[in-house]
Amino acid sequence: MATQIDISVIIPTLNEADNLPQRILELSTALNGESYEIIVSDGGSNDATPKLAAQLADRYVSGPSGRACQLNVGAKQAKGRWLYFLHADTQPPVKLAYWFKWMDKNDCKAACFQMRFDHRSPTLNLLGYCTRFDIDAFRYGDQSLLVRHDAFRSVAGYDQSFHLMEGNDIVKRLKKKHGFTVLPDYVVTSARKYRRYGALYLQGIYIFIYCLRQLGLSQNRLLKFYRWSLNLPTTSEAGFLPST
Repeated sequence: MATQIDISVIIPTLNEADNLPQRILELSTALNGESYEIIVSDGGSNDATPKLAAQLADRYVSGPSGRACQLNVGAKQAKGRWLYFLHADTQPPVKLAYWFKWMDKNDCKAACFQMRFDHRSPTLNLLGYCTRFDIDAFRYGDQSLLVRHDAFRSVAGYDQSFHLMEGNDIVKRLKKKHGFTVLPDYVVTSARKYRRYGALYLQGIYIFIYCLRQLGLSQNRLLKFYRWSLNLPTTSEAGFLPST
């Protein structure tokens, strides 16, 4: 008889060989004693990510690059009652298993964690602090997403037309239909891109993009601005920079 899986962890990757083994180890510790599976959904890595994922994860799938698409591909393979979407450069909470039980007990169908960065600075400390507030502008994909599988299906998953802000978008739709909770615990996400471009500059770009989206600019126009502002090649996958 097949074992019932309670939690499906879905990790989108693009050249994350340096981070993936540590993430899977942390998840194995945080979910010890629970019935879970880890699914790696790759978007065309050309490093050792596919090999590592095949060895370390319960399931490895690949497809077109793009975070929204990869998360949906992973979710289609998931067997758990709960889905947990986690970026490869983000450390999950140590008490992760406890929060799934808490959500079951409190009939909470969708939630995320507060966020801290692995590099401390006044700007990054402030950004992390703001993630505790129930304000849509402070919802980032880097905060990870815990969602009941049936609730995820009820909103048709991630919107694959989104090149940017796919995490922010699905939270808004889940919140409208099922409610949403910011849990009093935190993930630790990489500040690598903030350190590369400068925290104030990069966050300024994100704020501007958020405002442009509120004004109705298309995803294609937002993506062009994003690539121009960070001097990225036109073939770069925007979703694999820190998502807004």
